[in-house]
Amino acid sequence: MAIVQSLFTKHLTQTLHQLVLNRQTGLMSIEHVEYSEHTARTARGEIYFADGEVVLVRTDHEVGVAALARIQGWRQANYTFYEDATVPLDNIRASHPQNIVDMPHTNAPGKYAIFRAYPSTATPATMKSLERRERIVFALLDGRHTVQDVARLTHLNDVSIARILVRLYNQGFIEYIQG
Repeated sequence: MAIVQSLFTKHLTQTLHQLVLNRQTGLMSIEHVEYSEHTARTARGEIYFADGEVVLVRTDHEVGVAALARIQGWRQANYTFYEDATVPLDNIRASHPQNIVDMPHTNAPGKYAIFRAYPSTATPATMKSLERRERIVFALLDGRHTVQDVARLTHLNDVSIARILVRLYNQGFIEYIQG
């Protein structure tokens, strides 16, 4: 089932929030038209959700945080939400291999894994660039807490913590210690 609406970004943000709260799975396809003096240019974006978690954001030219920032900057956008759409991981691996997790494959991290924030990344600028949940998890990565400890302290499930760790690791903010 598809839900179609045309609205301003303020309302789009509210819709995104509702998708997260309702733990939706699917694809939000977004289209934005920019008008200049003599032309109109269409920009497109996609946000994939799995159980209310954002798992992929991309536009015509960006992926990840940069794409989300671009979408949030659109003043007016049309969107369609397709329930139960799946993330096209094969296409992403081929076109954006740098956005796929490159965690150590020997002794894959589990719930007893320990991560540490690189001291050089624990700056106000880094904290400002992170989402609220990411900041909380990042602050707990001291080289002593396990993934299970972080989940317990933040009241988030292991899967949510793992997704945040993947994002922090891919951005070069943390390192895998053991576990």
